[in-house]
Amino acid sequence: MVANQSVEERISVLETRMGELQQLPARIDRLEERIDRLEGDLREEIRTGHVMIVTELTEHIENTRRHILVLHEDVLDRFRLVWEKLSAHDDKFEVYDRKLDALADKIDAGQNQNRAMFTQILARLDAPRKPPTRKRR
Repeated sequence: MVANQSVEERISVLETRMGELQQLPARIDRLEERIDRLEGDLREEIRTGHVMIVTELTEHIENTRRHILVLHEDVLDRFRLVWEKLSAHDDKFEVYDRKLDALADKIDAGQNQNRAMFTQILARLDAPRKPPTRKRR
């Protein structure tokens, strides 16, 4: 195609291309400026996103901490309630404990009495026997 063109046409094409090439440095400068602006915008968005994430996480952590404290207080209240209910039964346990002690004392006394009786029975069995006397009629 180049062979069919006249010198003037070729020069015209070359001048057009040269004009386009001469505009390249300005276009590159504008592109560099846009890239710099985009880079700055991106950095700012990243910073903003980071701050937003940190803020949300901090709020979430604080909300979780408050919730845990509420649950902790609830557990402590439940422990107090259980302790109070158990403490209310302490008097009953003491009464039953005294009754069991009294019953154990009675059992011990009964065992001592049984031992004494058993000892007396053994003593009688071991005592010399008199032959039975027959009554005459």
